[in-house]
Amino acid sequence: MEYKFIRIEPKDQYAVVNINPTQGFNLLTNQMMEEIVNALEDLDRDETVKVIILRGNDKSFCYGIDMQEFNDFVNDLPKLWDVYRDLFVRLNRIKKLLIAEAAGYSIGFGIEIMLNCDIVIAAESLCLGIPEASLGIIPGLGLSKTLEKVIGKGKAMDMILCGRAMIAEEAESVGLVSRIVPLKELSSETEKTAAKIAELPLATIIAIKENITSLAKAEYESGIDETVERKRIIADSDEFREYLGNLTSAKA
Repeated sequence: MEYKFIRIEPKDQYAVVNINPTQGFNLLTNQMMEEIVNALEDLDRDETVKVIILRGNDKSFCYGIDMQEFNDFVNDLPKLWDVYRDLFVRLNRIKKLLIAEAAGYSIGFGIEIMLNCDIVIAAESLCLGIPEASLGIIPGLGLSKTLEKVIGKGKAMDMILCGRAMIAEEAESVGLVSRIVPLKELSSETEKTAAKIAELPLATIIAIKENITSLAKAEYESGIDETVERKRIIADSDEFREYLGNLTSAKA
């Protein structure tokens, strides 16, 4: 299969999926997200692959949703949420071990993609941000519930409602990041980790992943459905339309 927004590198018993390597900050469109999920599902079925690395670039793991696409769907946001709902459910069902290699910015949906991975190896430059509340919408799909569970209600509220950024050191201390390495060593350390895990039997890797994540996966999908319904309620409100209209006028 040919891809426009990603590039796959087959390795020995693992593979690397490079996110949008031709664009600086990796803005997410539904077509790009579909390519990511399709590639992961193909690799999930590939018996020669035991571990998958999802790699951003030095500037950004993923800078969140492309605002041009958001604006294109502004009069039919439930349709956009339905597209992303299906894609993130499919991402959540990948059986192979996923390792996120994250540097620079990871924003909004970028954080949700990152947290759908099983191990997150980050550079010191990683910076997490959730700007959706400033647009009058709930962030992500299952992201709010995931953050509350991992970092606690107070920090989750602070990041979401106040837009407070979180840097790599804090992200590691609260459990959003597995480990931090210098940027120049990031790719080599991630691949070394993937290769080490790939020495194990595939059945063992999958069993360990399922044993640790089975409950979280079920809760995540439940959270997606709840969030999509809340997004629909917001999108249908006159207050939201007025708020979004004021934002658009202010930027014009």
